Amino acid sequence: HARDDVAPDLRTPLARTRARAELALRPGTSAEDMREALADGLEETDQVLAMLRSLMEIGEAEAGVVRLVREEIDLSAIAVEVRDTYDYVAEDKGLRIVTDSEGPARVSADRTRIRQAVANLVDNAIKYSHPGGVVEIVTRRFPDRAEISVRHTGIGIPPEEHERIFARLYRVGPSPSCP
Repeated sequence: HARDDVAPDLRTPLARTRARAELALRPGTSAEDMREALADGLEETDQVLAMLRSLMEIGEAEAGVVRLVREEIDLSAIAVEVRDTYDYVAEDKGLRIVTDSEGPARVSADRTRIRQAVANLVDNAIKYSHPGGVVEIVTRRFPDRAEISVRHTGIGIPPEEHERIFARLYRVGPSPSCP
C-alpha cells in the first residue's frame, strides 16, 4: 500500500536524528556540537513532518476532499525557498542547488501544492545525483504563462518509464545507485 512505500523515507531522517543525538550526549561533547545536533534534529524533524503531511494529503486526495487555495504566487520565490530548504541536504551529499530566474514569475495557483511538487522534484534530484553534481531550479516568464522546472546531473528516468511516472507513488525500477 502507499503508506508502506514511504516507511523507508521516514526511517532515514529519524535514524539520522537519533544517531546525532546519541553522539551529542556522549561525555565530553562541546556545547557547540550539542547545539549543532539539536539544529540538525530540528531540520530532520521538519522533513518527517512534511512527509507525514504528504501522507495525510494523499489520504484526502483519495477521499476526494482536497481543497486548493488559489492565490497569486511568485514561482521564483518558491524556487529560492525550496533551494534554501534542501541546501543542507544537498551539501551533505556533495551537491549544489542553484536557482536560475529572470525575475518574478507570477501565476495563480495553490502555493502549498506548487511548493510541495517542486520540493518533491528537488528531493528526487538529490537522491539520484552523484556527488559533485548540480540541481538547478529554473523559472521562466512568458506572455501567457510562467514555468518552473528542475534539472539535475543525475541518472534520469529511462524513456520507457516516462508514461508511468504520474501514477501515484510509482517508482522507477532498479537503477544504478548513487552514493
